[in-house]
Amino acid sequence: MNKIKYKIVLALFINLMPIISVTAQVQPENISAYFKHEIGLQFNPYINLSNLGSTTKGYISTLSYRYYPNKYFAFGPEVFGAFFTNSSYTQYRSSIVQIGAIARYTYHNDFWLHPFVEGFIGGQVKSIHNITYNSTSDTSFRQSSFHYFVAPGIKVLLPNRHFSFDLMYKFSSYYFVNNKHAVFSWRFCYAF
Repeated sequence: MNKIKYKIVLALFINLMPIISVTAQVQPENISAYFKHEIGLQFNPYINLSNLGSTTKGYISTLSYRYYPNKYFAFGPEVFGAFFTNSSYTQYRSSIVQIGAIARYTYHNDFWLHPFVEGFIGGQVKSIHNITYNSTSDTSFRQSSFHYFVAPGIKVLLPNRHFSFDLMYKFSSYYFVNNKHAVFSWRFCYAF
């Protein structure tokens, strides 16, 4: 009986050996390989109904490019835009445009999840235009400032490795749209 068990285990091992060796050779190379260029895109519609009967609508979008000189480090430009309108007793429009540079360290492994930490440094221009109904009151101003954020996160690779999602939590020197210094964010990426 013991000899039969050993022969079955030996036969299975011999038959599975080519599959195990091919998987061991191919899988880590495919998953841990990297591309030199990556483009990231974020687009979020935004609706806030909590302003005492008024509704704020808008969208938030980000476009970024990263160059990888090696598989761990990346850098490149990022452009961020947020545009909002509010129609209640006043006609309110605001826009935020932010341009700067990002740097990133990614830990590559043999899985589909790659942890990373990313930093941004750049300038921001905020413009607000506020018109009160039934009045000639018109308030407009523009403000420029310098900001940064740090974002730990995780990259989720899709099976073909060209497409991925960046899921991150940003900690910043400025207030995000949620009126806090921290926010969960995401980015859809294409690598080539």
